[in-house]
Order: sequence, then C-alpha cells, then structure tokens
Amino acid sequence: VLTAGSRLLSVTFTPTDTTDYTTATAIVSITVTPIALTITSGSPTTTYGSTLPAIAPSYSGFITGDSASSLTTQPVCTTTATSASNVGSYPTSCSGAVDANYIISYKPGTLTVTSAVLTVAANKLTFAYGGGDGDNDADSVANPLTYTITGFALGQTAATDLTGTPSETSNTPEGGPVGSY
Repeated sequence: VLTAGSRLLSVTFTPTDTTDYTTATAIVSITVTPIALTITSGSPTTTYGSTLPAIAPSYSGFITGDSASSLTTQPVCTTTATSASNVGSYPTSCSGAVDANYIISYKPGTLTVTSAVLTVAANKLTFAYGGGDGDNDADSVANPLTYTITGFALGQTAATDLTGTPSETSNTPEGGPVGSY
C-alpha cells in the first residue's frame, strides 16, 4: 500500500532471451491521493455531579489494516459540560487529528447529564404503647417522623438546595397495639 503523495515508480524488464529482446526500463510518476475519514465525537451519558466520562471518538473510512493507532496525531475530544453542569444535553466535538493519507472531517456528538438519584428514607421511630403514633397529628405525645436524604452531589444539602420537604405519613393505628408498622 502506497502512502498519499507523489511517487516515482520504475520498472526494468530483463528478458531471459537476450538475443531477441533487450532490457527495457521505464519510470512513471504516480500520485496517491488521500481518502476521506470521518471522526465522530462520542455521545456518553453521565449523572449530575459525577466525574465527566472520556469522550471517545469513532471512525469511518479507514482502509483495511489501518486503525485509530495508525493516525500520525490522535484527535482530542472535548465537551462544553463540566462536572457541575446541570441536567441536560451538551455538545461534544473532536479535532486535531492528522494523517497525510486521509482527508479528515468531524461530526459532533452529545453528552447527556441525567438526574442524580436522591433517596429519602424514614428513620426508625420507637415509642411506648399508648404514647402516640408518630404521624404528626394531634397526639398528646410528640413523636415526629424523621427522614434522611442521601445522594446529594457537589456539596448540596436538603437545607440549601431543595424546595419543600417530603411529606410524612405513618400507617401506625392510633393508640394501636404493640408491633412494627
């Protein structure tokens, strides 16, 4: 396989029958032109607050035997998103690949930032029989339900970054029998 560019090819014909034939030599100029290679920027997905994934390119147009490692200079792929980017879609792009054997073009991709998952878990509540049911109604004994929220990213907290509070309910019967509910 000849690489792209101008080449001189020479051929020498040396006959086995030198009585009837003479040696012949010819030089021919040949131009090998580069072919199209498309580099498409990756389209990964990440969760809000996570470290951004690498933007991996994909390739279309390599000749048999060539691969990304055949390029003289590898592409650099980036995104406008940061690890603090809000949920949404952000463009990705690649550039900078070099190889004399290819005419390189680029196609963009999209990085998708999905919502982080917050988990709200009711905390265990124990109280004496007849001491109220913990459902925040008009019991004479204050046994409020409490909860823990986990999964915040980027130093966020319920106090600073949530609007409203989770609703609290209990299926404990009013003055009900001893047991777990």
